[in-house]
Amino acid sequence: MKLTIDQMLQKIAQMVEEELVKTDGVYTGDNLVLAQTFLDGINVALEKIIREKLLLKTKEMISIDAEGIFNVSVLTKNCIKINKITYHDTNYSFEILEDVNVKVLDSSAKDDVYISYNYLPEAYTITDLAVTPSVDFDHLILCYYSSYYYLMLTAADTKNYLNLFNEGYSNIKKLSKSKRVGKHD
Repeated sequence: MKLTIDQMLQKIAQMVEEELVKTDGVYTGDNLVLAQTFLDGINVALEKIIREKLLLKTKEMISIDAEGIFNVSVLTKNCIKINKITYHDTNYSFEILEDVNVKVLDSSAKDDVYISYNYLPEAYTITDLAVTPSVDFDHLILCYYSSYYYLMLTAADTKNYLNLFNEGYSNIKKLSKSKRVGKHD
């Protein structure tokens, strides 16, 4: 089931038996605090799923310095894993330096190279209510985790929603692991 961020927030409110009301089309006051807590849970679940299961991929050309080094901050997306570095169908070996710099080990690599990497999209904000996350799994999984997240913060019974999240999570196909860069827990 595909849902917008706002539809997920409303679904979570139903699950945890809270009232979530907008005033003139926006959440305000206590409703804004509640909506933001639900949204935090959605973002935590989405990050976990993307880091461990979905591995969103992209490829872009970047320039390397004379020593074959680049900083991952030059990439346009939040890089969490580098899969490969290529140019003209040649794969280059590389190593991660100091968690943010990458060195291309092949001295024949010059100037521009293609970086294929997995990335983490930007976290959703309260201004994204009309957005439908473009991930290919049932969005109710995010609602289950967010319900668990909210109930955990309020010391309520969380087992049911954690079990529902874990069941949905286990059904998401896990992709192969590659070298990780950037900060990760």
